[in-house]
Amino acid sequence: MALGDNHKTRADLLKYTRSIVSIAFSHILCLNNAGVMRFIQSLVVSVALLAGYVKAAIIAHPMEQRQTDCEEQYGTYPEYKGPCELTNCGVRGQNCRQTGWSGCVGYPSFVCPYKGCACTNY
Repeated sequence: MALGDNHKTRADLLKYTRSIVSIAFSHILCLNNAGVMRFIQSLVVSVALLAGYVKAAIIAHPMEQRQTDCEEQYGTYPEYKGPCELTNCGVRGQNCRQTGWSGCVGYPSFVCPYKGCACTNY
């Protein structure tokens, strides 16, 4: 089963799925009992058809395993092993909440060993 011209990417497929679900929930509020049964039957058929699109999308666009070469991208550095918490962030142990930040994150990347941690509004 191939994807239609309007659903070539996962983003398009997700957008299409969200629109179907949104329409479905908006219409269910307006139905009587017989209408609800017809709606449920058509929803089951729609989900079955959508499953075919999802399967085709996964086959057509397999997920790529991306690996970051940390040393190549960020150079060599000693790994930070200190605190990285909202109320104890980085070498200075900063309380991010008290200073108006929403979180504490490690840098330079989530997939590489940390150089340090810093408060942020991510």
